[in-house]
Amino acid sequence: MNRKKLESNTGWLRFGGSGAKAQVAIEFMVIFAIFLVAVTISLFFVWENASEMNTAAIESETRVVVNAIAGKLDTVYLEGDGFSTNLTVPQLISGMNYTLELTAGTVWVTLENRSYGRVVLPSNISGTLRKGVNILRNSNGMIVIS
Repeated sequence: MNRKKLESNTGWLRFGGSGAKAQVAIEFMVIFAIFLVAVTISLFFVWENASEMNTAAIESETRVVVNAIAGKLDTVYLEGDGFSTNLTVPQLISGMNYTLELTAGTVWVTLENRSYGRVVLPSNISGTLRKGVNILRNSNGMIVIS
C-alpha cells in the first residue's frame, strides 16, 4: 500500500518498472562507449610507441654493423702492409635482408629503403664485401677483400 502511494506521489520514481531498466541500460551503454574510446586511444599511443622503439632498435643494429665493417677496414689500413684479418658480416639485420656496398671510400648498408653509411680511411679498396666471412688484407696500402 505504501508503495502505491509513493509511486503516485512522485510520478517518475518507480521501483522495478521498465523506465528504471531502460535508464540503467542507457547508462551502461554510455559508460561502456566511454571505456571503449579510452581503450582505443590508449592502444593507439602504445602502438605508436612500440613502432618507434622497433625502428630505433633496427637503426641501432644497422649502425653497429656499419661501424664494425668500417672499423675493420680502418684497422687493416692502419696496421700496414701484410696485415690480414677476418670480417664476419651477419646474414640478416633484425631478421631482415639488406644490401652491402663500398663506394668512394664509404661503407653503405641499405635496409628497408634506408641507407646507413660511414666513411672509411682507405680509399683504395679492391674486392666485394659479402655477407658471411670476408678476409681483409693490406697489400701495400690497398685493401683487398676476398
